[in-house]
Amino acid sequence: MRGFRATAGRAYASGMPEGADWIVILLVLVVLFGGSQIPKLARSLGQAQKEFKTGLKEGAEPDPEPVEKPVSQLPTAAAPVVAPAPTPTPVVSETPVKSDGADNLT
Repeated sequence: MRGFRATAGRAYASGMPEGADWIVILLVLVVLFGGSQIPKLARSLGQAQKEFKTGLKEGAEPDPEPVEKPVSQLPTAAAPVVAPAPTPTPVVSETPVKSDGADNLT
């Protein structure tokens, strides 16, 4: 296969860093972050890896089986509380209405 090489029975991608490549990568990291920041970076990466593994273990654990309760122990639903409908208030006019008698249809 092109792009792969076999070493001791295993195939590695040719783009993976090896020996001297890692030294160059470390030198670049020291130049970019400074010597005092490298231990902090390594520590935070280690903590992130630990939390990731813990999360994987918690996700792999089966959920506990739900325990069925007898019907007598199930909570009962309370009747919904409904406020009474407001009673309509009659509209009273303060000014008297004049009638000319034209509206009497009898």
